[in-house]
Amino acid sequence: MAKASDPIQIDGSHLEGSGSLLRTALMVSVLTQQPFELTHVRGATDFPGLDVEDISVILAMREMTAAKTSPLDLRAHTLKFEPTKPARALRSAVPMMLNEPRRYPNALVLASTLAPVMATSQSYSETEIEGETFARNSMSYDYFREVIAFAWRKMNLFCEPSITRAAYSRDQRGGVAMTVEPGPINGLKWGERGQPTLMRAVITSSSIGETVIARISSHLQRVVQSARKSIDIDIRKVPGDVPGVFLTAWQQYERGIGGATMMGTRSMRSETMAQSVADELLTWMNSDASVDPIVAEHLVLPATLAHGDTEFTVSNITKRLLTTVWVIKQFSPARITVQGAEGEPGMIHIRGKESVG
Repeated sequence: MAKASDPIQIDGSHLEGSGSLLRTALMVSVLTQQPFELTHVRGATDFPGLDVEDISVILAMREMTAAKTSPLDLRAHTLKFEPTKPARALRSAVPMMLNEPRRYPNALVLASTLAPVMATSQSYSETEIEGETFARNSMSYDYFREVIAFAWRKMNLFCEPSITRAAYSRDQRGGVAMTVEPGPINGLKWGERGQPTLMRAVITSSSIGETVIARISSHLQRVVQSARKSIDIDIRKVPGDVPGVFLTAWQQYERGIGGATMMGTRSMRSETMAQSVADELLTWMNSDASVDPIVAEHLVLPATLAHGDTEFTVSNITKRLLTTVWVIKQFSPARITVQGAEGEPGMIHIRGKESVG
């Protein structure tokens, strides 16, 4: 058995084996004040090794905890990280790491990684993050603000993001400001989601004609109405270096929330964009789960810090969710029970601090 001072050994190619595994390890390391050594960084992906997103979040965590690290070289396959102090508030911009050709990290991936750690500090954090703000296969600003932050608020984790500039790809320089309030995190009882309370959507755009926005909005309304539901749609215009449009829709329940997103492209019809988002959201709503898979992934770690138990149902147990649970258990005897198999609906139960004897 390793000594308490020995770094915990993590195989970065296990299960999903992506950047999410690395980010979870960083968060748990900081929160438990345990060092770790990660080998085979992003080992299950087509692009193994540290990338600019990884290095940016490591630099921020290092600043918050005076951590010792191995050299942070692009494409390095090993990371050693040793926090020497509990996380302090961050009151400066997140350090940026770029590569050539110029490629920024996803700003909301960094925000969603840093916020739970910032909440454990003793004072308010205020930071700015540059990078991609709307993405096809990654975290986007409106989803983070309206869906993830909503779920966190129900746990007493208060994170307030605001967008300063939109970026619709990694080669654009967008910006997000974020404040995080320190305080105790509470458990969440979302075993059954209860009654629907509000369905909303936001169409965020930069330099896009009014006709395009109107077509997206009209078709989304028609699809939702055909399902005998109603939706409130907000239109937001944000400055950006290039034209872009992004649609986010979500449904709140008494005890649950889930959403769907879509990036617009030049070859995509506005109606296709609206139809895709509506179909995805309505499919989740028909599942009876209290959260969608992405929300589930972002509830697990805060729940291990919470006072009181947490439970929620999810429409699809993803490999990323299972990876998150696995990483946490390498550092901590956290009692996390996953009922259900990968690719199927399931229930997650997490015993909070006051429940563990």
